[in-house]
Amino acid sequence: MKINQKGFAPLAVLLIVLGVLAVGGVVYFTGKSSTPKNTVSDNYFPTTGQNYTPPTTNNNNTSSQTPLPTNNPPQQTLQYKYNNKIISYDSNLWKLVEKRYCTPAQGEGDKKYDGTPCDLVGFDFIFKNTVDGFDSIYMGGRQPMGCDVIMNATKCDDRLALVTSSNKKVVLDFYDYLLKLLQ
Repeated sequence: MKINQKGFAPLAVLLIVLGVLAVGGVVYFTGKSSTPKNTVSDNYFPTTGQNYTPPTTNNNNTSSQTPLPTNNPPQQTLQYKYNNKIISYDSNLWKLVEKRYCTPAQGEGDKKYDGTPCDLVGFDFIFKNTVDGFDSIYMGGRQPMGCDVIMNATKCDDRLALVTSSNKKVVLDFYDYLLKLLQ
């Protein structure tokens, strides 16, 4: 005589599998949000653009018209403090991205466990008018490579770990400015 006894075992196994999947999903998404990030700094000091001319209005025109934007926006000079030196740059041309790093014992992402930012290990100046992505200047990093192993570098300085692969004059001029300022 066969007795069909299914009991609660299949239901318990199903609940355990669903619980493991739910916990794994939470751990995955929590770990994904704590990956190290490059952040934009709080060390910016906006200044008045030197070439900025405020728009003028014509009082003879009774209709209210908005001036058309020009292809050459006014220079917006920002300043960034790095190692007690002030780097001035045009924010219309450059995007500054800081490189921060915490050891796993110090914190996660870009913050230490006590809420303070991770240590600054370098920065990137990214030229906004780039087409191929090579028009940037990189400085430092967690483990910067020496100039002898960096391929396609047009300018490189081992002491500052300052490198660019660009051939554009505006990028090379800004590289020279950074090199002279930070030495």
